[in-house]
Amino acid sequence: MLTQLTHLEIIHCQDIEDCPPLPLTLSSLLLINCWEIKSIANCNIAGCNNLTKLEIWGLKMVEMEDFPPLPVTLSELELSYCPKIKSLPKEWHHLTCLQKLNIRGCENIECFPEGGLPPNLMSFIFWGCKNMKQPVREWGLPMLTSLEHLEIDMGGERDKVQFPSGDEDEEEENAWNLLFPSSLTFLELRDMRNVERLSNGLRNHLSSLQELGIYNCLKLRDLPEDGLPPSLHRLCISKCEILKELSDDYRRLIQEIPYIYIGGFQI
Repeated sequence: MLTQLTHLEIIHCQDIEDCPPLPLTLSSLLLINCWEIKSIANCNIAGCNNLTKLEIWGLKMVEMEDFPPLPVTLSELELSYCPKIKSLPKEWHHLTCLQKLNIRGCENIECFPEGGLPPNLMSFIFWGCKNMKQPVREWGLPMLTSLEHLEIDMGGERDKVQFPSGDEDEEEENAWNLLFPSSLTFLELRDMRNVERLSNGLRNHLSSLQELGIYNCLKLRDLPEDGLPPSLHRLCISKCEILKELSDDYRRLIQEIPYIYIGGFQI
């Protein structure tokens, strides 16, 4: 009866403990706020060879040591507010169709699977996974040559984005190359509470960047001495208490940016 079903949403169903077997014709699956579901192992997601979108949100009871495999057809994956999930899909670097990846509020995730992130990502959001132990430098982000949109929020518990603070020019110039791909047009960093300065090299490396947001970086005191990318049309810095005022010289460096918002004031 459901052999032709392509889109399935199971939302706020509090009476089911296991995700049922899925029609193999599905192209979109949303599991949202089903608090009693304890496992998704039996639903055979991998067998849905037409699946392009998978959204798993608010499955508070699901405990997974091993995430089930996913079909290579997947182009969008969201895993949000599943606090007991301990692993991500193994070998997800084989998900070559995946373009959009959101992982939020999964506090038991400590590292990414071996082999690297899905290689053709265009958008990656990683928020509030406060027990992540793997430093951003080891995520392999520079290998994602199609990545345009990146948001990272480490939850303030662990500061795993580390910009050089020394005087080595070569180290500073390479900092952005080692952390982020040059393809970025949108970059947002939140709760990097030990970051004191943004190193030089951003201007040249992120030459396509259009929007930059820095939020709740309580020790941030300096922006790059050589300025910001000329492509930038929006700069937002908020809740960075030390960095409240810019010198006149620095204002001249960034005066061509159409929209600048720093410390609660638009300049």
